[in-house]
Amino acid sequence: MLYDIRKISLHLIFEKDNFKKCPFVFLFGMSRDRWRVLKNYKTSINKIKKLPKLFDVYPINVARNIGRLGKTTELFLSGDIENYASYRYESKVSKLANQLLLKDKKRAVLVHRRFEIDNNITIPRTKYELEKLYINKKSFVFHTFFYIQGHYIPGLNKWFKVPENYVNTSIFNIINYTQPDWEPQFVGDDRVPYHDERFPYRIRSNTHLAHIMCHQQFKFIILNDVFTIHEGIKRGYKKYEETAANTSLTSTRKIIFHFNDFLKKKYPHMSGVCPRLRI
Repeated sequence: MLYDIRKISLHLIFEKDNFKKCPFVFLFGMSRDRWRVLKNYKTSINKIKKLPKLFDVYPINVARNIGRLGKTTELFLSGDIENYASYRYESKVSKLANQLLLKDKKRAVLVHRRFEIDNNITIPRTKYELEKLYINKKSFVFHTFFYIQGHYIPGLNKWFKVPENYVNTSIFNIINYTQPDWEPQFVGDDRVPYHDERFPYRIRSNTHLAHIMCHQQFKFIILNDVFTIHEGIKRGYKKYEETAANTSLTSTRKIIFHFNDFLKKKYPHMSGVCPRLRI
């Protein structure tokens, strides 16, 4: 069903300010005119994008943590909402996650590969379709042209050669966290630590989570066949992204120093195993 929102929950967050307790928020009924709602949503987003200091105040990790606190399932997907998932992603991954994470209690997360395509390309849903685009240089590993170290997972050609299963997914390989810039997206359970809310938007606000998981001895299980697609190929930071990053650079250096120092002291046995977070 188009625009079916029955399984979508909305979390409203705002600064506590001088309130001793969080006030009640009364929401009145939303119009059932879906087309108007969608149009108004797009208009609002376009206005917000023009605000000069949007990302200085956006509490990205507060939002992530509140989202997790409000979920009603044991499993969750850590990823970007604008990505398109491969065919039967949810049924494949949830089945394996229920077995490995909830029943077998493996201290791990299930990681999928990420790709990007041009806006005028039909979104691939199967690995077969994805590989054809990849061979013809119409699909790429996410952020290939300016930050591939954040998203590249070794063994891609071998991964393509594994016969595709349209019903189930399986383990491609299991790796430790050794690349300090890698920002995996994954399905995990409630044992996954929460994001550190000190990190500002755009600078290690998500990358640091895998560092915590490494120190807590999580394994990263790379899955066969499943993947996500980002529509649009990014070749560099936009001006407002650079401004947001540069504004937070000095304070983030201090945060990273204290973050690394905390992990070293709390998990001394992992200091030679896990990489240090860097700017």
